[in-house]
Amino acid sequence: MTFSKNKRLNKRIAMTFAEIMVAVAIVAGAAFPIYYLTNSSRKETTRAINYLRAVELANEVLEWASVSKYEELTEANMAAFTGLMTNVAGDSISSIVLPTTIPSNDIWKNDNLLVDSLFYSEQYAYLYFYRDVKVEEVADVDYIKPNMVKKVSVTVSWSEANRPQNLNNPSDRNRKLSLSVLILNDKTLTF
Repeated sequence: MTFSKNKRLNKRIAMTFAEIMVAVAIVAGAAFPIYYLTNSSRKETTRAINYLRAVELANEVLEWASVSKYEELTEANMAAFTGLMTNVAGDSISSIVLPTTIPSNDIWKNDNLLVDSLFYSEQYAYLYFYRDVKVEEVADVDYIKPNMVKKVSVTVSWSEANRPQNLNNPSDRNRKLSLSVLILNDKTLTF
């Protein structure tokens, strides 16, 4: 009699193979959506960070343009900011060190706020950022006098998924951001 009681107890405590498979299926079914959610969230966060880096690169040029004297605001003076933001030497990739065109801002010069070169983090290198700067005179409108307003446009292109075929061709990248600002020549204003 004792033997049959123990046999019944063991039978109740033990799990069958079918019960184990059902438990594994439930855990797997719950884990897949969590994995998908985590992975897609990581990808979206990475895209947002890359977009923010592109905004920083574009805004940097617009800031330099806004502190430059109006007469010095030309495409030739802004040319240092145009081009590939990555050094590629064989298999080695690194961010560039950008020599700057120092604007003639006396307050910044007196306070030692100007730098000769801009250094970028390595995180900028692997996205193959390409920056294009255009400076144009705005004179098509009736109420704007010649030599009164310039438009500075910055287009930043980058590649998130793969390396571009042609590194010096911005259209080879799969993402693009454009920012523009109008710079007023306050010497032309009459009060």
